[in-house]
Amino acid sequence: MLQAVAEHHAEEISELDGKLFDNSLNEHTIRKEIKAGWGYVWLEGGKIAGYALVRSQEGLSDLTRLGVHRDYQGRGIGRALLKIVLEGGPVMLFVRKNNPGAIRLYLRYGFEVKGETDASWLMRRPSS
Repeated sequence: MLQAVAEHHAEEISELDGKLFDNSLNEHTIRKEIKAGWGYVWLEGGKIAGYALVRSQEGLSDLTRLGVHRDYQGRGIGRALLKIVLEGGPVMLFVRKNNPGAIRLYLRYGFEVKGETDASWLMRRPSS
C-alpha cells in the first residue's frame, strides 16, 4: 500500500536504509529529508517495504533516496515508487556505480547519465 511519507516513518526508514546502502543515512538525516521535501512509503503488513524521498526546487525534483527491502525486491515496488515521483516533472538523482539493479531501472525509465563522482552517476530524466 502506497502512503505519503511522514516524520514518524524516519526511524524505520533509517533502519532499512542501513541494511540497503553502504552510505546509509541516520534517523536524524532521514527526518531532515522528510521535513525538507516529500515522498512515499510502500507498506506491506504494516512495515515499510520501500520508500522514496524527494526534494523539489524550481521545477526539478531531486530523488535523494529510493530503497526497497531485499525481501520485496523484484515485485515492482521500486518501479511504482519511481513512477509516482516522475509524475512531478523532471527528476535528477545520484546512483551508486555499484548498484546495477538501480541503474537498469533508471535507464529503463529514460534517465541519462549527466555526470559522475568517484562512486556515483548523476542521472537526469526530463519531464515526458
